[in-house]
Amino acid sequence: MASLKKPLALAVAASSLFINQAHSNSLALEEIIVTAQKQSENIQDIPISITALDEGALMEQGISDISGLDGVAPGLSISKLSSTVTPSVSLRGLVSSDPVITSEPAVGIYIDGVYIAKSTGSIFDIAALERIEVLRGPQGTLYGKNTIGGAINLVTKQPQGELGGRVTGTLGNDNLYGINAYLDLPSMGTADEGLGEIMASIAVTSKQRDGFYENTGPAPADELEALDSTGARIALKWIPRDDLEVDYAYDMNRTRNTPAANVLLTVKPGTAAETLGLDQYIGDGKSDKANVDTSDYEDLDVEGHSLTATWDFDDFYIKSISSYRTMDYDVVRDLDGTPVLFHANESMIEQDQFSQELQIVGSTDTLDYVAGIYYFDEDVSTNGTARAYIPTPNNIITNYKTDNLSQTSESQAIFGQVSWMPPAEVFDDRLKLTLGVRYTEEDKAMKSRNLSSLNPNAIGPLVTASETFDNVSMMFSADWIISDSALIYGKFSQGWKAGGFNGRSTEPVKLATPYDEETLDAYELGLKSDWLDGQVRVNASVFYTEYNDLQSSLQNPNNGTETFIENTGEAVMQGGELELLAMLTESLQLSVNYGYIDAEITEFVNEQGVDETDLRIKSYTPANTFNAGARYEFEPSDWGIVTARMDYSFTDEMGTSALRANYDQSHVPSRWTVNGRISLSEIPAGNDTVEVSAWVRNITDERNIVNTIDFQSRGIITAQYGEPRTFGVDVSWMF
Repeated sequence: MASLKKPLALAVAASSLFINQAHSNSLALEEIIVTAQKQSENIQDIPISITALDEGALMEQGISDISGLDGVAPGLSISKLSSTVTPSVSLRGLVSSDPVITSEPAVGIYIDGVYIAKSTGSIFDIAALERIEVLRGPQGTLYGKNTIGGAINLVTKQPQGELGGRVTGTLGNDNLYGINAYLDLPSMGTADEGLGEIMASIAVTSKQRDGFYENTGPAPADELEALDSTGARIALKWIPRDDLEVDYAYDMNRTRNTPAANVLLTVKPGTAAETLGLDQYIGDGKSDKANVDTSDYEDLDVEGHSLTATWDFDDFYIKSISSYRTMDYDVVRDLDGTPVLFHANESMIEQDQFSQELQIVGSTDTLDYVAGIYYFDEDVSTNGTARAYIPTPNNIITNYKTDNLSQTSESQAIFGQVSWMPPAEVFDDRLKLTLGVRYTEEDKAMKSRNLSSLNPNAIGPLVTASETFDNVSMMFSADWIISDSALIYGKFSQGWKAGGFNGRSTEPVKLATPYDEETLDAYELGLKSDWLDGQVRVNASVFYTEYNDLQSSLQNPNNGTETFIENTGEAVMQGGELELLAMLTESLQLSVNYGYIDAEITEFVNEQGVDETDLRIKSYTPANTFNAGARYEFEPSDWGIVTARMDYSFTDEMGTSALRANYDQSHVPSRWTVNGRISLSEIPAGNDTVEVSAWVRNITDERNIVNTIDFQSRGIITAQYGEPRTFGVDVSWMF
């Protein structure tokens, strides 16, 4: 494990710098409370590698959805997959890069404890965000399936029962304008009297912006990557008795964007693309022009209802979380980056999901425990067509690959986690041992009429299939309080990603044959510490992960419109992470995050039984991620407080194809960005206050490639680029 020397050295250095002092210093960093283990806890007291951003940090960094988290946590990389609303989330080298509706994500996304089942359509502005937690490493016991890489918790603001709120207006370049408003209403009634106490809050968000690319092709779409998004959230809290709280929330988002621009990078010799002369359209991503020959649009409608009830029984409480969510997504996009009819697709996806979770959380003198049952039901369907244009000696013919399929998933789980602290006379209340286990059973059924044909009206044969998957995931950890301000821990955890069906295939046998679930065993050592009298916080971890029954997304080498998933073997990921936060003076705060991953395919056997281990790499896995930030707050004055912030983010190069031979042509180069913001806050306005902020993102206007698509036999490679420099002004009124 020589490749672990770098992260191990970081962890040792961090622990050697630790100074055992009580936090009497006025410069001591504030405590951060998270709910990563289904209960409120200090982030420094739990044996989990976790990054948390509060409401202030989210506003200062301009984060309103999960795409803004790219690079903010060690080992976290987020790319958009030819879309403004669908991400590829990579965490500790675990990633799902194919958004087909029958596949599962590797990193779970949750809104107030409710699982978001599909990566498709998971980028949308969330009104009233209070906190985001990024949990690294498998979370198979408390969170369940599809969290082998980790989990992202989005936590919204709850009604407080006092009149107050915030309204923020935004203006920026490319005709950006937006509004974000939150209103907390006064409470009505009193707990234990009549109907009890009722609280409510309302939040709305809206954003519009012109596209970054002007379309010079023949399609009617004028611009690409234009934004038009509106969202709202209503939250109600009812407290009939002091020991009972009931929370209802409704959220919605309506998005009418144009898709991400695809820029042609490479035309391969001897292919159909070369025959058509597409090499004349190769671009470098620095232009604000794009070539589109289809009516590109991207429409997303998301709605959600959740009902949470919490009963308090002194030493424990029972919580019920019920939720129903829907997602409708329609998209048409040209993927080839040329004005020539060569490759485009369109898709209509409908998804609805219901979930019910029942938890019991409590403690005794020596035990903390969480137990529960979970039910999840999902229906999802898609109708779409991918059009591939093929030159022949006499003309150009069109091959239509039609996706017409639906899938139902029903899963049940039972889970529990117990932490035991031995008697004080044995280990002086310093040792805690934790054991967790979860059993999940999932039934999936699929119907398909997928077809590849020259006839656009042809319908494929009906293919039906069903399969049951089950899994037991365990976790064991031991943490030791080595001083009042430091904790070390060792951890073993498991995770799994459910098996499924190849929803993109047009071959009946492949459609009907399920691929198996993939599993993961992870080993981790970590340090949580505050030192220099609480002014500096150092958290570090090293991990070693064994990945079994690897689900690989592969492209049919003879059909550039078709991908499929198969279990190909094993992989190993190992690395380390460092998070440092320092309050250097009363005015200056610094933060540094670093992640290192060494990923290796240790076994890869294709469906023909051929060993391709030496030919394969772990895609979407940057070896190094780095983020640094500085925040300076000037002395208060009669007219307010000036705050300046700068953030730097770096993500290493990574392959997007599993084929080693394709790396040079199709990999994503390393990328970096610098963002800045300066604010004047606490401006007196009668009984209220006003804040004015000016911001710039991607100050140096780097045109970074964030994703590529290799069409293999079709003969082209296209790329999507990150946002160019953007700038604007926010004006907020707090009342």
